[in-house]
Amino acid sequence: RVDGRMTGSVLSSVSGMKPEDFWLSLYLFFALGMIDLLEEGAGPVREAADQAPDEAAGPPSEAAPPALDFETAGGSAAGTAQVMLREILYWKERLDTQNYYEFFRVDKGASEEEIKKAYFQMARKCHPDRFGRSLTPDVKAQVDDVFDQVTKAYRTLTDRDARFEYDQKLSAGRQEDTGGQAKKADIKFRQGKTLYNQGRYEEAVILLEQAVRLASHKGDYFLLLGMAEAKIPAFTKKAEQDFLKAIELEPWNPEGLVALGVLYKKEGLTAKARRQFERALALDADHEIASRELGAGGAAKKKGFFTFSFGSGKKK
Repeated sequence: RVDGRMTGSVLSSVSGMKPEDFWLSLYLFFALGMIDLLEEGAGPVREAADQAPDEAAGPPSEAAPPALDFETAGGSAAGTAQVMLREILYWKERLDTQNYYEFFRVDKGASEEEIKKAYFQMARKCHPDRFGRSLTPDVKAQVDDVFDQVTKAYRTLTDRDARFEYDQKLSAGRQEDTGGQAKKADIKFRQGKTLYNQGRYEEAVILLEQAVRLASHKGDYFLLLGMAEAKIPAFTKKAEQDFLKAIELEPWNPEGLVALGVLYKKEGLTAKARRQFERALALDADHEIASRELGAGGAAKKKGFFTFSFGSGKKK
């Protein structure tokens, strides 16, 4: 019955199981990658017209993959594990610099359901059992630290009193000089930009993550962060999220749309890529990259911002 048509609560009511046994079982299936979560209202997973099922295997019942299914992009199980391990170690480096909301990539006003979904997704990726006995003691200790932090963050944000107390501490910690914070953010951004132009993408990501934490309203910061992440295979999903954030912050700027279109094209999502290029041209009919990608032809009057400033290093 796990086919994208029933919520977990409905499944629990018809399972005949004790609620605690049901939710534990469901979580274990999720952690093992046997089922996935769908956005509310996403509807059935897959229609017969889209793909004929294997008669021996029965009708399709697995949840539809997300728009960008980068988790399985590595091909082999070993390759996928390596990608996941690299991402976990990336999280480890940021345990002391991110609050729980940033860690889960949710807004401060996120609902309990949103937090639960983010937790399940992260817990599945960083559960120590996922890697068996293949980790060295040092690496295993880092994975354990990340999983413990994920669990602690989840327990804090889903307990009303604990979350209120945590939010109070966050607010008190933010009473600092906003002018000085903006200056720090600008320095981090310019340093990250230099590293990006030198092809040192992983180092650039670290500095740009700091810049967007200090100035979360700057669309160009998120744009460059996404571009650096797009150069690192393990961070492609993060690149998509940061491009979307850049577009949200600066809906009038075609550069975020073009960058997202290039990312989708790279991942073989041609229809989604085309939509982004079309949206970019609606904002700037002379955008060179969007015009070229859509095969519009003709001489463009204006080059893309990120091609000038982030890619070639040339000045306008």
